[in-house]
Amino acid sequence: MLRFPRVRERRRAFTLIELLVVIAIIAILIALLVPAVQKVRESAARLQCQNNLKQIGLAVHNYHDVKKALPPSQLWLYPDFPKYSLDQKSWSWMFFILPYVEQASLYNQVNPQVDAQVDKPDVIKTPVPVYMCPSDPGSGNPVVFVDWLNNTSTHHDPARFNQPPSALNSRTSFSRLQNKSYPVAFTSYRGCWGQNWFATTTWKNMAVGGGYVGDPVNGYNGCSCGDGIHFAQNNTQGLSVNRSVKLTDITDGTSNTFYAGETRIADNIQTMWASTDDAGASCVFDPGDINPQTGGQWDTVGGTAFRFSSAHMNGINFVYADGSVRFVSTGISRTTWRALATYNGGEVLGSDAP
Repeated sequence: MLRFPRVRERRRAFTLIELLVVIAIIAILIALLVPAVQKVRESAARLQCQNNLKQIGLAVHNYHDVKKALPPSQLWLYPDFPKYSLDQKSWSWMFFILPYVEQASLYNQVNPQVDAQVDKPDVIKTPVPVYMCPSDPGSGNPVVFVDWLNNTSTHHDPARFNQPPSALNSRTSFSRLQNKSYPVAFTSYRGCWGQNWFATTTWKNMAVGGGYVGDPVNGYNGCSCGDGIHFAQNNTQGLSVNRSVKLTDITDGTSNTFYAGETRIADNIQTMWASTDDAGASCVFDPGDINPQTGGQWDTVGGTAFRFSSAHMNGINFVYADGSVRFVSTGISRTTWRALATYNGGEVLGSDAP
């Protein structure tokens, strides 16, 4: 029987065109997948941010149950410029709720009636996880160092960093007594001061509520005499000292009143959770950060240094005085935005209120 040798079929390789088609298909799939993964990640980060604010809201209510008032924002100043520094006892409301966010050991290291912040460098540079939004790029490096002597920062774009800082800048991470800057841990959240602002500025706006409504001078002081919940108790100037807000004082309704909201570290030079001047913001500034003189965006860090902002798309998370958390659109009207900032202004909210 004759045997014929088997003829092997030559395996055909991919042509160049076929290879390019496969690569193109893979590239398209990756292009479709990456945004979806990013969207899922941002959704998870936004949810974590909301959970942080819920914990803060719960901590505030627990504080109120014990102390019978909402946490204070203590403020001490130098009599001359720059008024703010680490050499004072300006411990923020975020410091006072530390025991209620599982940070009692950090809280117990400080006597807020005695210790200046410069006396506790390890405390002011300790990150508190619940105070950081995971969507903010700064959360990956939560300790900020602004060198006030050399006008540099570890977290801010040099092109947008307002150099050199003016005497009015709140150098809250600088010790005047030691002539030295200190590293500090940042916060993504700020208490709402209200919607009034200083008469000598572009954003001049009179209080419609609070303790100084109708006062021709102090009614414009959006920090120490703010018409929101988080006015500062200014012990140096004798403003709002011994004033405190109880939940029953919120006649606009706790479900209609901002307690605290988000801010991006990239937008603000002052970012320390421990400092009263850093842990507050005003709704006199629009959520879209519009320069009222030009109608456009600000081009320098600190242009509106005490504003609410967000790393999320199209909105900002807020915790309300009732402890609920809502996503507030950056397209909200100015009237509604400012009405939500006061606690006893008596305003009627617009239909765009969340």
